[in-house]
This record gives sequence, structure tokens and C-alpha cells, in this order.
Amino acid sequence: MNISDAKRFEYTLSLFKEYLSSKYGKDYPEYQIIWKVNNDLISGNLLRWSSSDFFPRVVQLKVDNEFNVYDDILLTDDNHQDKFPRDMRNRWFDKYQKDWSSPKQIYLNPVALLIESIKFIKSNDFVTISDTQPIMYGVKYLSNQITLDFLKLDTDCDIKPVSLIEVSKS
Repeated sequence: MNISDAKRFEYTLSLFKEYLSSKYGKDYPEYQIIWKVNNDLISGNLLRWSSSDFFPRVVQLKVDNEFNVYDDILLTDDNHQDKFPRDMRNRWFDKYQKDWSSPKQIYLNPVALLIESIKFIKSNDFVTISDTQPIMYGVKYLSNQITLDFLKLDTDCDIKPVSLIEVSKS
């Protein structure tokens, strides 16, 4: 996967949880993605999230003309339908939001969730995310337990989700 698809994979997992928590009014497990990058197994997040909303929204680090650093929320309103993350939301809800069925069994089975999420990303022709900021946050190398606050990845690196680990029942 490229960085754009990897971010979409991470966002897909969040959509499953958001939808199920909203529909059923209960908490669902949170999963940590195990990535394979340059033959290393690492955990970490490619997306950053706002912390003030009931359902956190994706944010991107920005620096303005006066060198102020801030989090810019990636909007999901109608004016942004062809941009990430709105384009993902539209397609995800078109596929999984059904009155007569639920993706709950997929989400509660990490193997099925990994496979279905990869399949969803590959079966859609998404545009490349502009300004991808190839940074992974909260990095932990599984082989030697080294932790990093962040890791800059090569923009053309091959990154693959290889496992999901349940980390909480938030």
C-alpha cells in the first residue's frame, strides 16, 4: 500500500467503530494496527484526531504565515465530497449502512475486519490524498520495543497492515 491507502485503511477502521457505536449506543473495541514497513513490524497511527468531538475528526498539522502551529480539521461537509476523508465516508456508508444488516460481526472479528478493510480500499478508485504528510505517530517497533513519538516515512514507502490488536473497550 502507499501512504494514501494506508491512511484510508486506518480511517476505514474508525468508520466501523463510529457507525456501530452510534447505531447501537454502546462501546466497541479499539484496534491498534500492526504495520509492516521496510521488513519491520511496527504499531502506530498515520492519522491524527481531534480530541474535542464526540466522534473525533481527522486533523492535519499546519503552520500559518506567522509560524503558529495548529491542527486543521479535515472537513467532511458537502463542499468536500471529493476529498479525503469525505470521499471515504460516502463510499463506506453506501456499502455498510444497511437497515437489514450490520457490519458488527466484521468489526468484532479482527481477521475479518483486516481482510474486509483492505478489500474495501482496493475495490474503490480513490484519488490520492493531497498533502499526505507521511508521518506515523506513537510508533513502537515490535522487535526491540523502541518507541518514538513520531517517524517520518518515505513518501513512496510500501506499508502494509498485517494485524490488528484489541487495545481497549473505549
